[in-house]
Amino acid sequence: MNMNREQWLEERRKGIGGSDAAKVMGLSRWGGPLSVWQDKVNGIHDDISNLEAVHFGAVLEEVVAREFAAREGLKVHRINGIVSSKEYPFMLASVDRKISGRNAGLECKTANAFKADEWADDRLPEEYYAQVQHYNAVMGWEGCWIACLIGGQRFVHKYVPRNDNFIADMIAVERDFWENHVLTGTPPARGTFDNADEPQTTETMLEPTEQDLEYAARLAQVRAEIAELEQHKTLLENVLKDHIGEHAGIRGVATFKTAAGRVSWKDLAAEFSPTPELIEKYRGKGSRTFRLTYKEAV
Repeated sequence: MNMNREQWLEERRKGIGGSDAAKVMGLSRWGGPLSVWQDKVNGIHDDISNLEAVHFGAVLEEVVAREFAAREGLKVHRINGIVSSKEYPFMLASVDRKISGRNAGLECKTANAFKADEWADDRLPEEYYAQVQHYNAVMGWEGCWIACLIGGQRFVHKYVPRNDNFIADMIAVERDFWENHVLTGTPPARGTFDNADEPQTTETMLEPTEQDLEYAARLAQVRAEIAELEQHKTLLENVLKDHIGEHAGIRGVATFKTAAGRVSWKDLAAEFSPTPELIEKYRGKGSRTFRLTYKEAV
């Protein structure tokens, strides 16, 4: 079923989509739960259809899909319309492509050159990771590829395997949001998820709820898993770097090239000896830091 933009936006209001998932979970720089709630309940959304970045992102989707298919030797096809989860009907998916003959999909993206670092090595913007895991959950996929054309000149593509632990946490958050906020018409609290500047106004510490402790325990476990994976990642990287030695890389495996050094703005500023008044003038606003103290509290 082919839909125009207004019809598509109306269908999206019937559930939580892939880009909504990142906002509901607080993983998107483009908004949080409150912005999603405004869309679902009141039909208030940011109409960015006239922005050139969005326009050309849609135009280049087919280019990105074709390039991915050529590089991986795979066939991809469109899935028209919006798919809903059989187990959780409030979870929706408007996927870019399905990979023929495989239980996997493809999400196509474009990004400007200034965001290249977000795609370096095995990195991936958090909101896109949440989006493809949402699609893995709704579609029942084993994984989802994500391909991105950066600055119109650099092409990257990465496979994101299904992460059942992440999906379980995601479903819990989405279900709570849908049942306790959207269906009841109760707006979620405005906070850092919605890019609000909420300053600390008191030294009072809250007493933990069972849900707080559950989330803290899960967060501590995830951090431990990440630390272990980082060590394993470093070990494997060092083995390959040692094999590459003075060469540029191993064809089809990895590259180990020298990049231009970054400008040290701190040293550059020191070279010009700015006055304390000038430093204060350009000092950024202080920010709040979140630190997990769960282990210390137990």
